Amino acid sequence: MKRILFALIPTFFAVYGCSNFDREYNPTKGNSLPVGKTEEKTAERLVSEMTVYVEEGVELDKQIATRSSGMIQKDRVSIERVFPDAGEWEERHRAEGLHRFFRVRFSEPVSPIEAEKEIKSMDGILEVHAEPEKKLCSTFPFNDPYGKQQWQYYNDGTLLTGFVKGCDINVVPVWKNFTGGKSNVIVSVVDGGIDLNHPDLQGVVLAGGPNGSRNFVNYNYNISGYDHGCHVAGLIGAVNNNGIGCSSVAGGLDGKGGVTLMSCQVFKDNPNDANHPYTGNFEDAIVWGADHGAVISQNSWGYVYQSEAEARGSYIPYNMKKAIDYFIKYAGVDKNGKQTGPMKGGVVIFAAGNENWRYAQPSSYEAVIAVGATGPNARKA
Repeated sequence: MKRILFALIPTFFAVYGCSNFDREYNPTKGNSLPVGKTEEKTAERLVSEMTVYVEEGVELDKQIATRSSGMIQKDRVSIERVFPDAGEWEERHRAEGLHRFFRVRFSEPVSPIEAEKEIKSMDGILEVHAEPEKKLCSTFPFNDPYGKQQWQYYNDGTLLTGFVKGCDINVVPVWKNFTGGKSNVIVSVVDGGIDLNHPDLQGVVLAGGPNGSRNFVNYNYNISGYDHGCHVAGLIGAVNNNGIGCSSVAGGLDGKGGVTLMSCQVFKDNPNDANHPYTGNFEDAIVWGADHGAVISQNSWGYVYQSEAEARGSYIPYNMKKAIDYFIKYAGVDKNGKQTGPMKGGVVIFAAGNENWRYAQPSSYEAVIAVGATGPNARKA
């Protein structure tokens, strides 16, 4: 079962430049990092799945089916594409090599070092890594009842003792002089599911469907509301000036809504353990957003590390890097390369995490915007 840490820093609070530190594993560059490499020795954690990247034309499933010894045998593992067949988008996915990523799941936990060694002994293997654990990272111009308490938008220093005037994201001038958000801007929220019937989100969230929201835990179009996903969605696009609930960064100005939200659900409530939600296919969720109209990918989650040294020694898995790069390259573009969205190419945002560390993944990847937070007293949260 994957351990999830809940976050108090939704990633639309405040933005700062991402760390100069960026480590990735890229088999095309010939570099290599062993699974779990850090700057201090940490105990090896058993894993239930590995991600494998293969050469073009390699049939990994057939190789596994012929093995009769070791931990990589047909009756001990299951195998599937990390990025499933995408139908009308499959040609573009194959051009980017997404079809060459496979997830190998084990019937019982195994040593990632031993599993990596055994998988690499097969033909045509370019890269193998243990799949990292994921965690969640978590006076006023409108008439929304809780708006005046949302100091992150407008802080004049008077709401409570210790608040510092001007410690906010300075969004009020944007609302006044530019925009409150437009519906042709679609934000894919890669998180827990958004409650499609929430009174402050209803009408601005795309329904589940082939061109809308999708559940990447169960791989269907049934979106189940999840607290953290609703929280993040509310900060992005809760309808402003409708007299209901809270306000948001891009929820419009006139009570009719602003940006459009797409729920790409990767966390789901676990009725047997509230502290360990079910998780889904994060990489495919990011790619889905690009293929279905989103131009911003919002990710308020990150990988689990036991120490800052382990985080610093980590690298972004190649399949996650490819998903992020794909979104940045293809968001707002149809399968023929024609711009269809409000901009050509996308923006990917990641939470920096809640540990007060200088490093984390995927937020340390230089292609994304890393987001952290301050408190209302102008000190780091």
